[in-house]
Amino acid sequence: MFKHLISWLMTAGLLLVLAACGGGGSSTSSGTTGLTASTSGIAVDPYIVGAVFEEIADDGVTVLQRASTPSDEQGRFSFARPLTAGSIVRIKVSQRGNHGLTPYTGMVKARVPQGANGDLVVSPLTTLVANGASEDEVVQLCRNAGIAITANQINDDPMAPLAGTGSVSDTQLALLQASMTVNAVLEAKNNFDLTPADLTTGTDQSLVTEMADAIRTMLNARQIDQLASSLASDPNLTGPVLLDDIILAMVEQTHTLVNQAKTGMQNGGIQPGDLTGQMQTVMNQLPQTVKDIAMQRQGGGMQPDGAALYASNCAACHGSLASTGKPGRTASQIQSAIDGNIGGMGYLSTLTAAEVQAIADSLQTGIGGNSGGGDNAGSGTTQPDGATLYASNCAACHGNLASTGKPGRTASQIQSAIDGNIGGMGYLSTLTAAEVQAIADALPAGSGGNAGGGNSNTPPDGIALYNSECAGCHGNLANSSKAGRTASQIQSAIDGNVGGMGYLSTLTAAEVQAIADALPAGSGGNTGGGNGGGTTQPDGATLYANNCASCHGSLASSSKAGRTASQIQSAIDGNIGGMGYLSTLTAAEVQAIADALPAGSGGNTGGNYSDCTACHGQPPNGNTSPNTAGAHAAHKALPGVGTDCAVCHTGANHNGQVDLGFPAAYDAQGGVATDNLNGTCSNIICHGGRTTPDWWSGSINVDSQCTSCHAAGTSQYNSYNSGKHTKHISKGYACTDCHNTAKMGNHFGDLTTPAFETDPAATIGGGSTRVGSYDGKNCSNIQCHGGKSW
Repeated sequence: MFKHLISWLMTAGLLLVLAACGGGGSSTSSGTTGLTASTSGIAVDPYIVGAVFEEIADDGVTVLQRASTPSDEQGRFSFARPLTAGSIVRIKVSQRGNHGLTPYTGMVKARVPQGANGDLVVSPLTTLVANGASEDEVVQLCRNAGIAITANQINDDPMAPLAGTGSVSDTQLALLQASMTVNAVLEAKNNFDLTPADLTTGTDQSLVTEMADAIRTMLNARQIDQLASSLASDPNLTGPVLLDDIILAMVEQTHTLVNQAKTGMQNGGIQPGDLTGQMQTVMNQLPQTVKDIAMQRQGGGMQPDGAALYASNCAACHGSLASTGKPGRTASQIQSAIDGNIGGMGYLSTLTAAEVQAIADSLQTGIGGNSGGGDNAGSGTTQPDGATLYASNCAACHGNLASTGKPGRTASQIQSAIDGNIGGMGYLSTLTAAEVQAIADALPAGSGGNAGGGNSNTPPDGIALYNSECAGCHGNLANSSKAGRTASQIQSAIDGNVGGMGYLSTLTAAEVQAIADALPAGSGGNTGGGNGGGTTQPDGATLYANNCASCHGSLASSSKAGRTASQIQSAIDGNIGGMGYLSTLTAAEVQAIADALPAGSGGNTGGNYSDCTACHGQPPNGNTSPNTAGAHAAHKALPGVGTDCAVCHTGANHNGQVDLGFPAAYDAQGGVATDNLNGTCSNIICHGGRTTPDWWSGSINVDSQCTSCHAAGTSQYNSYNSGKHTKHISKGYACTDCHNTAKMGNHFGDLTTPAFETDPAATIGGGSTRVGSYDGKNCSNIQCHGGKSW
């Protein structure tokens, strides 16, 4: 956040002194396309810190740029390439950053205008325009709520008018009032895709007006002066109150109003005066909230909530706090991982030292022994538990201990791999020598010969070397996906660290040759690139089987259906998923592979996911990151999902954390599909817009728990509202008293359409229901009563 200093000149009255802050860019909307000169933006509601943005094409699906830099304290972020006019820049739901001490829960976006050449402001007001509203409609919405802004201001930074020195006026605060009001309304409606045209009912208009009145009651020049004056001499504060402190406190209290509004909406809507009673509580709490935030900034008072920080920043990768894979980690270890961007943790660089310490403190509770290296979280002279250390630090990549791909490794070899950051193992540098030795001692004995390099008078055993060094990625020797590879090709892959093979640099030339000799011959044609000779055309199916199937599945069910030769070559050139070793393939061979692929279903809808299976199972099926099972198997079984990661991970990055993003087709009627950052999602069309069960432990019995996805009324595409539903539900009848689940063979036919896949009326009667039959209007042979018209 910018630093606005409040000081008070007692001789001339109370004067607000504001230190300079970053101003925002200004732009106008446009639907045209073409690269602009703009590469940066400002996230403001007010300033959002630590948020990451993505650029989506005008079709709402194609990812143009997956991730910006995290927004800094003045909301600034940047992309690697210029933005495209007409595209949408939106916050990533999995990396929404923070508002002061709490995670940001809004969803802001902006459309890139033609000719943009400055910072693109992304705010709640630009969100309405990106949703399809005109600037005049946004202005009128605000004016109707009593906040006067102009169309020229919509694309401005609402914090910019507060820069400089002088007293703050209500005119300068108007744009921020409008921005906070719009965000609060969208949050209360739980729908960030709305426009003013969607807010025309009486209750919606009351919501806008009530929220605007509440925010103007808090956020005005007189109230800011009074708050600063009342706290100017507080003995618990070591310095002056900042305008930042006051605005953040008002943001905190706005959450209270939003929650009150949500309750009102659930009970029939907001009426004039509904938030008035709550405002007294808010205003009474405001001075203490300002004080708490100021004390936190000054290094005392309210401490960061480590458990909450862990949940919002760490749990997605490392599991819940109670079962975290990182017990006992110290603040020093966490900060070291952030500084080194271990597992993509660099985006957490916005965390303060106090927040990092709070996370570390939360990890110290209920820990038996040191399972993660570094400071001994246990006690006394207890020896490190090698099996536990292996499970928490090694199993995710190398398999469980009993069948590990690294049998017989010595402490020296393990330490060498850590020191060289082989396969990203550098983050284990916090392990002590005793812990590394404990892991080595826990490993099962190596199977035959010198499986890890070094000298031996006995000729190297190529089969044993392959089994211990290669089979984990490339399959058993008889069915190896690398049949026919030469020693030269293997050595080239090691030297280039292709697929993380650099750790095999300890293999001697004789051992590499032994592995090559042990490989089965390539089956048909040129399987490793180069000139196949003659005029025989390359066999695309064979080339795919030998070079692609181990990662992308069999040809018939390939996860890369419809890929073109150009896309395949681009992945090879960019070494996507370690594909660089395929650079020996000729253009004709690449084309043959493309020709052999089955037709794609709707093209590439979510960016390039060529390397998902390099680290994750298909579907993920383990217990530790990056291969945690959760509900992956259940979702893979659904039509339209299968192996398409983009259904839930559109725009995902390889950054060590879970990136959830959903194509617009999966938005529920009630709003945009959203990751709640706690293991659940909301507004997913598949679940009828309802909050999903916990990803890790929840489940739904689709034959009995109908209301887990179907709600009464008309708020969602799959709501039930016809005929006598209300009467029957009120009497306690279950859905299955009338609906026969055995008749729902196409229950999940197409999850992206608003329509029911099976006509609900066609499922009534028979089986274990209480209804004999239903003709579309009347029920007969009913156990509860006589025949009735629905």
